[in-house]
Amino acid sequence: MPQATKSKDGCINQLKIAENHLSGNYQEKRESYDKEEQLMIYLSKGHSPNDKYESYDEILMPIGALLNNTLNYQEKNEVIKEYGLDDEEFKERMRDMCNLGEALELEARQEESKRKDVEHVRNIIDEFHCSLEKAMDILKLTEKERQEIMPYFQA
Repeated sequence: MPQATKSKDGCINQLKIAENHLSGNYQEKRESYDKEEQLMIYLSKGHSPNDKYESYDEILMPIGALLNNTLNYQEKNEVIKEYGLDDEEFKERMRDMCNLGEALELEARQEESKRKDVEHVRNIIDEFHCSLEKAMDILKLTEKERQEIMPYFQA
C-alpha cells in the first residue's frame, strides 16, 4: 500500500485465508490455494528516506524507496545501496521500474491532453455551430492530434 496515511506508515499486517472442509468426500488440492497468506505493507508517500523505521527498516526502506514516485533513479539507488541491494541485476530491474513509471505517467498525461482536446472541439462545435474540421482548425490541432480525436466524433 504505497500511499497509506502517515498514521499507518510502517505497519505490516498479515492476512490468512484457510479452507476448512466440513462435509463430503472432497479431496483437497493444495496447489489451488497458493495465496493463503498475504502481507499488507503500508508505506506513506511522505516518509523521508532520511528517517529510519522503528522496526523492519531493512525491508520497509528499500520497498518504500522503490515505490516512491517522488524519488528519481539516483535517489532510489542511494537508498538501495545503503541496504546492500546494489548488485547489477537489482539495479537493472530498478531502472526498468523507474522507466515503466515514467512511461505510465507520460501515457496518462497524453490521455488527459487528448480528453481535453476532445472537450475543446465539442465546445467549439456547440458554441459556434461549425463543423468538426473547422473546430480543429480553430484549435490549430496537429495532424496527429486530429487523427487521435477523430474516432470520438464518428457516429
